[in-house]
Amino acid sequence: MKISTIFVIICLFSTSLVAQTSGLTYPTIGTSIPIGGTGDWSTPANVIAADGLDAVSFPFSFANEFTDRLVARAFGFNIPATATILGIEVQINRGMTGSDPSSNIRDNEIALVKAFVSQPTNKADLSEAWPLGPTAVKIYGGAADLWGTTWTP
Repeated sequence: MKISTIFVIICLFSTSLVAQTSGLTYPTIGTSIPIGGTGDWSTPANVIAADGLDAVSFPFSFANEFTDRLVARAFGFNIPATATILGIEVQINRGMTGSDPSSNIRDNEIALVKAFVSQPTNKADLSEAWPLGPTAVKIYGGAADLWGTTWTP
């Protein structure tokens, strides 16, 4: 069984005089950070585009296990200095392959990093299993969700 994610996209909603969106922005860097998980991400750089190449992890066991941290960063946003950020939406294309649907791969942590510090708001969906078979997009946050903190351009 493998866990895969194809891409991570962040969309910022901001306003200056009128409401604007930065649009979907892909990261330019993907890395696997060891945190004691049972599976590292063998191709973390594949989170930078929706091109059919997956970031893949093979945890040793799927019973109450977790992978190392998959980090997507360097989004290169171009937000006017006078804008106010109203919300952040994160889209993750996620899925798993294998023959045991009882494995129940689930989110563990979905968080944003601000000034090199992981923010405490965890948007992980702990109840919904990742799809078995084709990947599907999961949306976290939204147009009015600041993930528990304030943001400046």
